[in-house]
Amino acid sequence: MSDELLGAQGDAPENLTAVAGEVAGSSPAAHGQITLVLLIMFLAYLGQMILNPIIAPLARAMGLAEWHIGATISIAAVALALLSQFWGRRSLRIGAKKVLITAMTLAFFALCGFAVVAQLGMKGLWAGLPLVAAVMLTRGLVYGGSIAAIAPTVQAYITSRIRGEKERLRFLGAAGAVQGLAAIIGAVLGGALAVGGLIVPLTAMPIMMLIGLIVLITMMKPYTADQVVEEPPRISFLDPRVFPFLVVGQLLFLSFSAVQILIGFVIQDRFELDASSTASVTAVVMFVISIVMIAIQGGLVPRISWDARKLLRFGMSGMTVAMVLFIFATSYALLGAASIVMGIGFGLALPGYTTGPTLEMNASEQGGVAGVISSNSGWAYAVAPVLFTSLYGWMPMIPFIIGAALLGFGAVFTMIHPLLRRNPAVVE
Repeated sequence: MSDELLGAQGDAPENLTAVAGEVAGSSPAAHGQITLVLLIMFLAYLGQMILNPIIAPLARAMGLAEWHIGATISIAAVALALLSQFWGRRSLRIGAKKVLITAMTLAFFALCGFAVVAQLGMKGLWAGLPLVAAVMLTRGLVYGGSIAAIAPTVQAYITSRIRGEKERLRFLGAAGAVQGLAAIIGAVLGGALAVGGLIVPLTAMPIMMLIGLIVLITMMKPYTADQVVEEPPRISFLDPRVFPFLVVGQLLFLSFSAVQILIGFVIQDRFELDASSTASVTAVVMFVISIVMIAIQGGLVPRISWDARKLLRFGMSGMTVAMVLFIFATSYALLGAASIVMGIGFGLALPGYTTGPTLEMNASEQGGVAGVISSNSGWAYAVAPVLFTSLYGWMPMIPFIIGAALLGFGAVFTMIHPLLRRNPAVVE
């Protein structure tokens, strides 16, 4: 695992360049700036993902209950959902560089504050309600609200410059692959750094954000006057040009987040493993899903001629099959098959979902639609932890049966809804 970690760390910028290079060949200037934006996105999300493998032992070391961490994550998701459109529209009004600097600076200080709070909690110098409130404020509200800017700003940056559907699919697929790459490397890096104590990965989180800030400030070009939109319009969730996509996206993210949240419980319960073995198998499953997803978004999608709607249809169908496999995954072979199919399905569906609505909007509306798309996933992650863990506690099969039903409905919906069946010209 250490060799993989060293390779991942050393190759990360090259990997990002390779992904961007495949999709930005139309312009050398676009190539450089898209590579840079993807690198900044990678570093921003890496600072977040390092926490994932240590969150359970960290909570116990701080004396927090499991629901305290769950509530913190939900608060961050709600903050993301509420502020995504604000950030997306503002990125067109004042420029992506200014928005990213503001958001990443806030995220840096939030992560610094969280590291200090966690250290005080682990040393027993802070406990009870004040500690819980401080965790929810730093890692939940402030961090969630600031990191909400990353995805919609990057999406608006891409879609306001790239007209063609094929090029948008490639760029946005690359952005999704970068997020998956950050999740994988962050998980490995967080686990490896934790060998030196939990404070080490906690310190690394704001450092990654700081590195991203330095790259952003020194290398990213600001918007020129002709690229700024003075009053970017707000996009309603009920706007008929975007609402069908949001319905499908909500079903997609609700079901995917259910797997992310419950897979550890499923593995421990079905295979009767101890805590250590459960953690190892869970890590492998999530790694398989992520690496397949990255390969599809960053490798396959740029090379095939499918439009956004076709990607969404096949992706939702694949996700439905994967969820059915998870229902019956009582062997490692079925568990592996379900993981691979889910990676394929999500890898196809996500660029279709993020690109499709942008084709219905003009350039001034790209910030608003990017925010709505990001906000939609935020609401799913706000609801899923409470909903699906409660259902699992009642009857373990129910969340997966419901997930399969939701995905199946979503797949049929993509096949019959008029907006999701036609292939539009890009709006000027």
